[in-house]
Amino acid sequence: MQYLAGLSEADSLNTQNDSLNIGLDSIKEEDVALYREMKKSRQDTTLYKSLSDADKAQLNKKKKSYNNKFYYAKDNKKMILIPGQAFKMGSDNGSDIEKPEYSVKVKDFYLDETEVTNAQFKKFLEESKYNPKGSLSHFRDRRFNKDDMPVVDVVYYDAIAYCEWAGKRLPSEREWECAAKDSQNYEYPTGTDMTDKDARFGLNITIGSPVSVKSYRPNKFGIYDLAGNVSEWVHGVISQYPGNITMSRSYGKDRIPRGGSWMSPKEDCKTYRRAILDISKSTGNIGFRCAIGKDEVIELINK
Repeated sequence: MQYLAGLSEADSLNTQNDSLNIGLDSIKEEDVALYREMKKSRQDTTLYKSLSDADKAQLNKKKKSYNNKFYYAKDNKKMILIPGQAFKMGSDNGSDIEKPEYSVKVKDFYLDETEVTNAQFKKFLEESKYNPKGSLSHFRDRRFNKDDMPVVDVVYYDAIAYCEWAGKRLPSEREWECAAKDSQNYEYPTGTDMTDKDARFGLNITIGSPVSVKSYRPNKFGIYDLAGNVSEWVHGVISQYPGNITMSRSYGKDRIPRGGSWMSPKEDCKTYRRAILDISKSTGNIGFRCAIGKDEVIELINK
């Protein structure tokens, strides 16, 4: 940048033009404009040695804001970090499709603290103009349509569409069960047992309904309503656990909502219970929540 050095000398010592590497006569107007722009940039970044240092500082600030216990995606819904860990999935006391109990690992991931609500799903529909495949008929039913109640009558692909819009995904079956077992291999998401003071379940289909999210205490991770209220779609189709030789026509085809619902018997709310449902089914007791891997978050903020 010799011409910039020459310009600086010319501004301060008008009598020494002959000593400059490049004379003032050869300096073009665009060179002067460039110099002034660069000088202004240097003044705007006095806290940093260079613009690249400033960029790095901003990036580090962004990373710190996401590499903690919480994460907020496009829907501004609070997500809680579930630390990566090994745990026991399935149960030797379960049905044929829930056996055997075996060890698995999950990486750090974030999970919505509550199920997606009616208000949040409506906002998605308004902003995305998505045409839902489920009936959403319960939007018109006062038992189900409060803004802070979990959305129901959504098919699997409706849940996928919401997750994609929000920049997230459905939790895997493994991630969901990890969060439900709360690092303690619990029988129920509420602990070793569950009563009607812990979760919404066991109600008559003709008069029952879900309740507003956060109506019951969260688990130790801070996740609400993994037991009862509404069953939750998880990613993928049902498959055999390692060591299970029992055959089922559902393997590789059907979906598996988890957690039981307001109309489920107590045993269907167990952490390892695998419900089988047709891929296109939507009912008044199935909703969902979103997840995203911590490594996925870091990749997003580094773009």
